[in-house]
Amino acid sequence: MDLETEEVDGPTVVQGNLSQTVGEFRVTLATSLHLDAKNMKIVLEKYSNEPRLLENDDRTLKLEGFYGSNKVIL
Repeated sequence: MDLETEEVDGPTVVQGNLSQTVGEFRVTLATSLHLDAKNMKIVLEKYSNEPRLLENDDRTLKLEGFYGSNKVIL
């Protein structure tokens, strides 16, 4: 989502690994989507009404509650 223009792209499929850290996944997303990782906010939508901002780049995706298939919003 572009916060300046309020435009929403997607969805785009990017695979991660549960052993990756949030920081590593951020770099994967940035590379795949041609975005700046430093300015990226990642929100995990685990349940339809439970979005959660992922702020700790050192935690693994598994510890953050990822499982087989999750939605993230950038």
